[in-house]
Amino acid sequence: MATPHTVGLIGVILQARPDLKPGEVERLLQRTARKIGPDYIADPQHPGSTVHFAYGAGLADTVNALEELGITKAGLPAAGVETTIIDGDVDDGGAGDVVKLTMQDVNVGGVTGITHRMTVGNGASVLGSGNSYTIVRNVNGQHFETTVVANAAEMAAAEPAENNNAVASSVSLAGDVISAFVPYNQMGFPEFGSPIHNIRVITGSDFAPSPEGGNPVTDAVQSMYGKAFTVLQEPGLPPASDEKSCELPGFTMVTSPSGLTGNGTNTGQDDLRKIWVAEPTEQPGKLVFTMKVDNLNPQPTAGYRWYVYFKVPGDTADYFVNMDTTAGAPTFNYGTRGALPSTPVGAVGTFETIGPIDDTSNFNTDGTITMVLDKATLGITKGMAIDGIAGSIRQTSNPANGSGLTVDSAAASGPYVIVGNDVCASPDINIAPTPAVGTGGDCGGTSANCSGGGSLGWLILLPMLGFALRRRFR
Repeated sequence: MATPHTVGLIGVILQARPDLKPGEVERLLQRTARKIGPDYIADPQHPGSTVHFAYGAGLADTVNALEELGITKAGLPAAGVETTIIDGDVDDGGAGDVVKLTMQDVNVGGVTGITHRMTVGNGASVLGSGNSYTIVRNVNGQHFETTVVANAAEMAAAEPAENNNAVASSVSLAGDVISAFVPYNQMGFPEFGSPIHNIRVITGSDFAPSPEGGNPVTDAVQSMYGKAFTVLQEPGLPPASDEKSCELPGFTMVTSPSGLTGNGTNTGQDDLRKIWVAEPTEQPGKLVFTMKVDNLNPQPTAGYRWYVYFKVPGDTADYFVNMDTTAGAPTFNYGTRGALPSTPVGAVGTFETIGPIDDTSNFNTDGTITMVLDKATLGITKGMAIDGIAGSIRQTSNPANGSGLTVDSAAASGPYVIVGNDVCASPDINIAPTPAVGTGGDCGGTSANCSGGGSLGWLILLPMLGFALRRRFR
């Protein structure tokens, strides 16, 4: 894995200083590497340098190497400049052949976003063709797609769907150029300077960038994506959240785009979409994890496990709650997940079921799985930050040693802070917590931990700050 990264770094160095000899490049990389970990020893091949048995000279540092060569940082490009992402990608020259793509930060009526301009081979035959044009990209690592369609009389944004989760607010056709403006609020409000990458365009008959035309030598090195883009306009702020800790499903902790991150055939039942955490007022002392998959219709498939993982402060164990169909009918349990074995045999860790969780746990054919845990079971009390929240869906082949196939997975960017079932808190730090209506006074599994009246110090809310800010970008 290190080789392609090192070659890329060498390419950057030689672009700046093409006169360098191979030995000079090697010494530059070694000299500017960052030392990671202890136990470096004197390098017998290079007096005055140190070397590590596992890390070599250390971690290659692109910035250090370029700065030693006297190369200054160029900084970010200017805002509002139209940037060419893909160019010269000519195939059949028709209405469905995307030849060029540009992107430009713009402000339209006080709304910031990106105008995408796709140049096609023949704009005169676009309208009425029924073609769809999908712009695919990752924004801060989150997958977004924008699809526009060619109707009989005009271009239009497609209906929101899996291939249109960043909907264009305006679409037009002028000559050979299709323009689509997508507000940043459709792309998760990415912060200034965020990267947008893995950019490509897909139509019914074309991929851009696309292979050169069947030559296996050139096709193998043809780029799969266009040039990256940088967010250079302030995206604005997301609207205030209407989520409440005291109402199901609670706070959104994990989001996952459609599709699978692992292997397997997508049935929808194994396509993770969201995980929420709540402390419902009507369920005193309970912590509720809700997982949403695409569907569970007509019933959960046998031989699967739907997991939510988490860690409790002061406890070294990695806990889980799950719905398990290993034996056929769904059961709801909690347990621990062990570390990877040093010499696994068809395994990826150990999963030990401790026992059942609350019998109000259930599922719905719409893909909602509700897993209810008594806080007292794991000694969970007010103020604790439940961290390491993640989800995975696994096809089971041998549940005893944890072997199986992870079909989809995703993780939260921050913790959930226990506030108590007698408090209604918001992930928005600007909204003060309020007492829950009709609470029995339980706020942490045992009445001894309650402060009464729903009072919640800002000290408890401070750990939420990081999550609330990160949450806007997921």
